[in-house]
Amino acid sequence: MAEGDDDAGDVGLRAHIEKAATQAGGSVPLSHPELALFAAFAPGVTALRAVGRIAGPTSTPQGRWKVAFRLADALRRFFNREDAVGPITAAYPDAGPYWGSLLAYCADGNLQAVLDEYLFQLHSELGGRVADDAALDRIGTRFIEALSLRPARYVAHDTSATRGQIPMPARFALRYGGASSAEDSKQAARQGEVRSAFNSPFAPFILATTSVGQEGIDFHWWCHSVVHWNLPSSPVDFEQREGRVNRFGGHAVRRNVARAHWDDVLASDSPSPWSTAFDAATEASRGDAWGEFSPGGVTRPRLAPASSGSSPATRSAATAPGTRL
Repeated sequence: MAEGDDDAGDVGLRAHIEKAATQAGGSVPLSHPELALFAAFAPGVTALRAVGRIAGPTSTPQGRWKVAFRLADALRRFFNREDAVGPITAAYPDAGPYWGSLLAYCADGNLQAVLDEYLFQLHSELGGRVADDAALDRIGTRFIEALSLRPARYVAHDTSATRGQIPMPARFALRYGGASSAEDSKQAARQGEVRSAFNSPFAPFILATTSVGQEGIDFHWWCHSVVHWNLPSSPVDFEQREGRVNRFGGHAVRRNVARAHWDDVLASDSPSPWSTAFDAATEASRGDAWGEFSPGGVTRPRLAPASSGSSPATRSAATAPGTRL
């Protein structure tokens, strides 16, 4: 299905639901040769498990199912985009129909771990609020907004006398800031969308920014590398840049906590792996020299200097004060 064919996709989804409902009321036993794979790795089932792991005791089954369905529908649209179908099909050419390739992709990429971590992060932004139905609905909305980011359209010019335009749509690497005054209001809304999407496990994976992204902006939820296109004249500015990703509870902190307390997660019967890991980290840090900064604020800051040979292997924020894409 091509991107933008949401109406056609919705019609197909309704047809599948109606067929399933009809067969469920019949006398023929329902089964499928790949039923175990669907139960373990299908995006909808994965979303339902992830919602259940953050849901509070006051949430209802109807509320959890509603949010899980919204997440599953957003993932369905996401995986039906052309820029998703092509790479997934190419990576698993022998998996049969597209749903087979997708199941293999979700299994190998561990979609369950991705959703568990992201929903835990979104829940943590609520400041300790119990995830009742209203909170789950809010978390679901944030998830969908990040997953539904529209691609940007940049324009370059060729070297002819007429300077013809060369449009370049982009989704995986975006700019942050740098709009003209005529576009300020529109760009401000766009920047919020880009920031929310960058602070998720989904695209964009690289963010290029002017000095507008140097202060007061959090980029740490899913990023731990900064590529400096130049070195600022002030150490304070340097620290401000690094501070966008070196922050309390950031991606680097979660990586350290997961690495140190994986055995505690495996030994626990708690449904929430990330709550278990952080509880274990908090218990292990009692009485250490870091005080209240541990474990959420203890990490190893990284500097990734830009050079002709640099190639950041992970999600990065590139700072280039005074320049634009």
